[in-house]
Amino acid sequence: MSGPLATQYANLLARLADTIKSQWAWPSPEAGFALFAFVGIRGESPLPPLDSWPPDDRLVHSPSLAAAGFAMACGFMAEESALWVQGIDRLRRRDAFPADRQSFAYRPIELLGITAGIVSRENDANITGWISSVLARTRKEHPQDGWTNGLQYAAERMVGIQGGRHPGIEECKGLDELALLQWLDDRFNLSVDKKELARKILEQSMFEPLGDIDLPRAAVIFTALQKTVRAVISSDVERNWQIGRDARDAENLVVHLCRRFHLFAEQLTQRHDERDTLKFADEYDVQDALHALLRLHFDDVRPEEVTPSVGGQSGRMDFLLKREQIVVEAKMTRKGLDQKKVGDELIIDMRRYQSHPDVRTLICFVYDPNGYCRSPAALEGDLSTTEGKIRTVVVVCPKGL
Repeated sequence: MSGPLATQYANLLARLADTIKSQWAWPSPEAGFALFAFVGIRGESPLPPLDSWPPDDRLVHSPSLAAAGFAMACGFMAEESALWVQGIDRLRRRDAFPADRQSFAYRPIELLGITAGIVSRENDANITGWISSVLARTRKEHPQDGWTNGLQYAAERMVGIQGGRHPGIEECKGLDELALLQWLDDRFNLSVDKKELARKILEQSMFEPLGDIDLPRAAVIFTALQKTVRAVISSDVERNWQIGRDARDAENLVVHLCRRFHLFAEQLTQRHDERDTLKFADEYDVQDALHALLRLHFDDVRPEEVTPSVGGQSGRMDFLLKREQIVVEAKMTRKGLDQKKVGDELIIDMRRYQSHPDVRTLICFVYDPNGYCRSPAALEGDLSTTEGKIRTVVVVCPKGL
């Protein structure tokens, strides 16, 4: 990407960041959606730190319920979840479609936030059935512009409603609708031409005046533009990268094995005549199984290589693929090793490998069969990064929404 063009995109991102910061007001459905839009997105976020829930807000009205719903879907507000459910129960008893249309059902951001909160709980069929019936009607009640249609589609996919239709690239009338389509594709892997969508986003961002936009639109445009520009830069680097394709393919293969590890672990339990099998009770079981999988694909797998010291203490890496310059660290969550603590351990690992001469990629595999990671997408997004000469990829498996 040329210097002037890169400067123009940097200025646009800075303007979007200023818009996000100036309009941020927590709690509000708009701020909640912005928080939700940035979950799992790599790169810097312009969002301010999330304040605690105001004690005088009793989670009664739909705007508060929507804001809290987005926060719950992002792994926050566990303490307020019981009050939130009580608020949803009260909301269910009111008419979602009053004659004056003054209801969350007619406000797409609020509808999505309430849906996201319901889906994050995954334990109340009655509430899920209620929001599904609301969504079935709002599909007919809402205007069919690309922005509203995209938010409706996201809510439908969250609760498993099939048959809904997202806007196509050619139907998107502005940069905000294209960015929302990019956001939907990131979460639901749509059948869209991804290269054409990226081209349209870059084209619109260059030639369409941004104008005055609200917080939700600024958030999705920021994330879409950040991702698209990064992809262009990566494409440029691809042509001149000093690491060969074999190493990159090796990284993709290891990540693929980690993503499907839970399927492998479950299949091992289904043995003929209930014969003995490997049970995954702790981290050592995970490491033994992962070692065997790596040996299937790589000739030189070195376990327990010594790592450089951090704070005067050295350690041992789990596995080094020396030829590919890849280290694989495997962890298994448990009581006492939840998302926060495993994240702290990974940060220490990331620092330790910075001075290792044989490491260019660190793949951190977090096996979480019992769901101790409340927001696996956030853990992956926050810690998957490139710092110094080390590229870090974090994989949590199994991974929920």
